[in-house]
Amino acid sequence: MRALLAAAALLCSGALPAATIGGRLGYPGETLPAMIVVARNSAGGTIHAETKPGEARYRLEVPAGRYVVFAIPIGVAAPPGKEALRGAHTAYSACGRDQARLQAGRCRTGPLAPVLVAETDRLEHIDIDDWHMPDALMATLNLAVREAPRVQGAGFEAYPADTSPLPATRPPNFSGADAAVRRARGLIERAVTRGPNFAGRAVVARWECGRSCERWALVDLPTGRITWLDDKELQPVHRNLPCNVEPLEYRDDSRLLRVHRLEGEHVVTQDILWWEDHFEMGAESVRNAEQFCRR
Repeated sequence: MRALLAAAALLCSGALPAATIGGRLGYPGETLPAMIVVARNSAGGTIHAETKPGEARYRLEVPAGRYVVFAIPIGVAAPPGKEALRGAHTAYSACGRDQARLQAGRCRTGPLAPVLVAETDRLEHIDIDDWHMPDALMATLNLAVREAPRVQGAGFEAYPADTSPLPATRPPNFSGADAAVRRARGLIERAVTRGPNFAGRAVVARWECGRSCERWALVDLPTGRITWLDDKELQPVHRNLPCNVEPLEYRDDSRLLRVHRLEGEHVVTQDILWWEDHFEMGAESVRNAEQFCRR
């Protein structure tokens, strides 16, 4: 198992990982896919690990605290009209440890079962085997890891986004927006009608500000939140690159966005990662025109 510790997300606890949570991984299909197993504490911080296909057990190192534990199957698309599939440790899991009750059909899906972890606990019975939770509960089980791109030039595939259909959307919220955003209100409202074009849930709205010049903003469709980067190196973008490459690159299935700008004979690329409620700056690279155009 390839542990991907995100302990920085749990710094609010003031503790270092010293305990473990582990257990069996169940799945409703015939084969067990690779999974991301997540422990989320009461403050919303997460630690996670990735398992391999067919790997039937997991283990996470965690600080002391109270957690809910769930799993996200990798490469499994959401059924049409349904939430993305999730498994969790719930009241069903606790009931299922009693084989007589389980075989008698007395175990039913239930609420998430909190796991209390002391500093030196080694818990090995926190099974993740309830895959029949209500959609509303499954929708809350997502990974929120706060880490910027670590590898300069890492591809869009390194930061995948959930492209499941959005259950609901809201119109753009222009309250408190920058004046440049308010002036482009009609264009932004028109852009969101075409649906998400970034990170599975957002719209990158773009509008002209002169010859070969574009301004842009991001609208998070589930909340209507508008994010505007008031940074002269990122805003506006210019169509003056040495080859046919968009100055603003992004994909619907990735949380990575790239801004390219020409500085003298070099192209500077800024990687930006989207975390649903804010952008986080990642790696910056500098290439000459030949290097940039043959990438």
